Amino acid sequence: YPLLAMMTAWFVFSFSGKSVSSSKQINWKPFLVSLIGAIILIATAAWAYAFHTVYVRDETRLAASRWIYQNVPGPINIHIHTPDGEIYNQPLAFFSGSSIQVDSPFNTSFNALRDGSVNEVTLGNIVDNSASGPQTLSLQLASEPNAPPERVLAKATLTADFAPKSDPRSAPATMAFDQPLAVTEGQVYYLQFETTGGSLSLSGSSVANETDYDFTLPFRTEYDGFGGIYRGDLNFQVYWDDDAVKLKRFTSTLDQTDYIFIPTNHQYGQITRLPERYPLTTVYYRELLGCPPVDNIIECFRVARPGMFEGNLGFDLVAVFESYPTIGSIVINDQAAEEAFTFYDHPKVLIFEKRADYSPAQVRTILGAVDLTNVIHLTPREASSYKSLLLPDERLAEQRTEGTWSELFNYNWLQNKYPVVGLAIWYLFVFVLGVLTYPIIRLVMPGLGDKGYPLARTLGLVILAYAPWLLGSLGVSYSRLTIGLVFAAIAVAGISLGWMRKDELLEEWKSNWRHFLIVEGVFLSFFVFDLLIRLGNPDLWHPSKGGERPMDFSYFNAVLKSTGFPPYDPWFAGGYINYYYYGFVLVGTPVKLLGIVPSIAYNFILPTLFALVGTSMFSIGWNLLGGKSPKGISEGSPIKNFSPFVAGLAAALLMVALGNLGTVQMVFQALARLAAPGGSITDVDFFQRLVFAAQGLYKT
Repeated sequence: YPLLAMMTAWFVFSFSGKSVSSSKQINWKPFLVSLIGAIILIATAAWAYAFHTVYVRDETRLAASRWIYQNVPGPINIHIHTPDGEIYNQPLAFFSGSSIQVDSPFNTSFNALRDGSVNEVTLGNIVDNSASGPQTLSLQLASEPNAPPERVLAKATLTADFAPKSDPRSAPATMAFDQPLAVTEGQVYYLQFETTGGSLSLSGSSVANETDYDFTLPFRTEYDGFGGIYRGDLNFQVYWDDDAVKLKRFTSTLDQTDYIFIPTNHQYGQITRLPERYPLTTVYYRELLGCPPVDNIIECFRVARPGMFEGNLGFDLVAVFESYPTIGSIVINDQAAEEAFTFYDHPKVLIFEKRADYSPAQVRTILGAVDLTNVIHLTPREASSYKSLLLPDERLAEQRTEGTWSELFNYNWLQNKYPVVGLAIWYLFVFVLGVLTYPIIRLVMPGLGDKGYPLARTLGLVILAYAPWLLGSLGVSYSRLTIGLVFAAIAVAGISLGWMRKDELLEEWKSNWRHFLIVEGVFLSFFVFDLLIRLGNPDLWHPSKGGERPMDFSYFNAVLKSTGFPPYDPWFAGGYINYYYYGFVLVGTPVKLLGIVPSIAYNFILPTLFALVGTSMFSIGWNLLGGKSPKGISEGSPIKNFSPFVAGLAAALLMVALGNLGTVQMVFQALARLAAPGGSITDVDFFQRLVFAAQGLYKT
């Protein structure tokens, strides 16, 4: 995006040019250029404003979760009538295996989350597993556990036959108290259920999610939805193969669930594009929503609102949660964008509720009519007529015969036996590469005030990696020899250009040597800073989930070991990487040339990238001022000589240090823990202690 914006700006200003018009002819060119520039600027600002509105609302899955707790019945639902006239539902858990028996009352409690009055409690599904006939369920509410009768605040009773029925669903039962009870937010209240016979169990609504792969709703908020509130074992597993087993799973899940949650477009946006592989699941999505046969399923879901379609599987769309870019009354539905554009922070959430006329027979008729005998499910080896993910035999033979990993990286080499030596060699190599590339970038970017010196290392790595990658893609071996020859070519080109302009370079060094040293200091500072972080936590392993680093590191090694491109796939024997891998080539090429063991080099690479980005941003900030002081700064002002440096340093820090404000929060929380080990303190207390500590240090 930034590059496209720069190219657009370049086009607008280049188009304006310099033209001279006669006094008799109006020159429309400047006006047209100004108009185009204004339109682009206004449109860009308008879109930026519209898109930021996505983040001033609740994230859609969180908003949906809160709606679920308010509208999808749990086993015990406390209805609080708030002063503003609304009814706030506070669901309580009733865990599987619990029961209400004659001699064993069920006790629970709740911390009121709103001020108001409680007139009734609604129970979800009530089942008497002993089928003992009609009985009376009584409830008492008190402000203390096991309260004596005179301390009970409110009572309610319900008499009915709770024997199991063929349809596991039952209408929620309401127990109205004999008198309204005023509750106070933050106050704990106690409930006690007793029965005159049988063994009663309570359960909340049954809810079904699409897959284990995506987010499951509802999220944990003030409540844990799957901690005794809702049945959470129902899952359609929409990515499983379309076969008789999946058909049975679909029909069984639809029979048992009361609500279906679709948290993102991740599933229907992918699966319905492959009807040959997923004919059953494609029909399921179409019939669930009621999308007409002539319409595109994804488009139907994109525009779907409650009441717009009528589903054929016995479920109605009762709620959708959206957060679109908005300007005033203009709402921009961006669900048609590439999936990842909305998936992570503002997906459309759909909630379906089972209708009273749900028919299992109709569901089996609709889904059972899908022909599952012609499902196309090809393994990579069988898909050669479509696209083979296997390396050709001759390329595979090359990968297997041109050296082993131990021949490329020897732990007995000096740079591997003593990692600190390897670090010095790595840093020196990157420095030399930048020096050799400087005459080249100086020729390419003569308009920059610093002639591009801070960018030289970055360009050097790009050239060093791109040429061997291109040659490797054309059949030339991606070997240490090839990389060495490319490095030699860079050296020859840089030295030749430097020799031709030696007088300019010498004069530049004499007049501007301080700036060169500042750039080196900036690069070294960023490099050392991130290196210390790597030394403190070098394994890159998520403590509980591992993360993507195992794949990341395996692809890195595969690129280093490969003799051509695309590289072999370390996870798929005989195959090639069907994934973006050029980043590994970019950082792996100097590693392969220097022979540093990947597990050691990995922790050199990250500080290098950190320093490259920081130094490049320093160059941009410095060049924006062109090495000149801003207007209005007096000659004697200290900022006159340091303003370009301050601008460069600010740009670098904003990019690599302050771009993620979560880092600021993390540092704050760490300092708070230092100030109050094992406890918690308020923000005010923390800053007071910080001020006192600073005063003490100052006095000392």
